[in-house]
Amino acid sequence: MRIEHWIALATMVATLVGPVLAVWLQKRLERSVTKLATSQPKCRNLFIRLVASQGPTLIIASVSIVFVAYFLLRELNSSQPITRSSVFTIALFTGTILYQLVVSLFALTVREFIRVLRTLVDSFERVASRHSDGQPR
Repeated sequence: MRIEHWIALATMVATLVGPVLAVWLQKRLERSVTKLATSQPKCRNLFIRLVASQGPTLIIASVSIVFVAYFLLRELNSSQPITRSSVFTIALFTGTILYQLVVSLFALTVREFIRVLRTLVDSFERVASRHSDGQPR
């Protein structure tokens, strides 16, 4: 196998293993992180809040996208004639980048959706507990 094939294989393995490692690392970090004190101000910018909450997931996805993009540009700028293997490599790198973007955006969307649902459930539970205690609104 040529070096390009080994690089493509390593990229595929990194693409598959990267998100798993990111989730594992995030779970590991969540166990050791302490809650912020209530006196500290909350971040009002949604983008910064999402990046801060996702931490390792976005960092690993961003690094892998940059890594694959480098090899994609290298393949596109090569002066050799186009062959079947170069077309396959370009398609593989492009698909890998799209896959990483979709997985990252899906993870962000799902986590934010779950956070909103938890807030709604907590609100309904507070309202239900007020009504069961006989307190007015």
